[in-house]
Amino acid sequence: MAGRKKQEEEQLEKQMELSVEESFAQLEDMVRKMESPDITLESSFSLYEQGMNLLKNVNTRLEEVEEKIRLIDENSQVTGELDGKDGSDGKDGPDEE
Repeated sequence: MAGRKKQEEEQLEKQMELSVEESFAQLEDMVRKMESPDITLESSFSLYEQGMNLLKNVNTRLEEVEEKIRLIDENSQVTGELDGKDGSDGKDGPDEE
């Protein structure tokens, strides 16, 4: 049992090193294997478990990227407002000519 736990931890570490694209490719490969009529129930369960862990890792990384994008967007809006580049022309009212 301890050997399996160590193996799972090593597998999780490897999954964290994969790019998001590599992770999705690996997930697609897992799905193909699970759809095979020759797969055993135990192998199918193992692939499912690996896939769910991989998906969780990908989701965490995507959330981190979304947060970084949100912060960059907020910073650019604040910087634009401070520089007078907030999209306004500097006038307070509607344009009159």
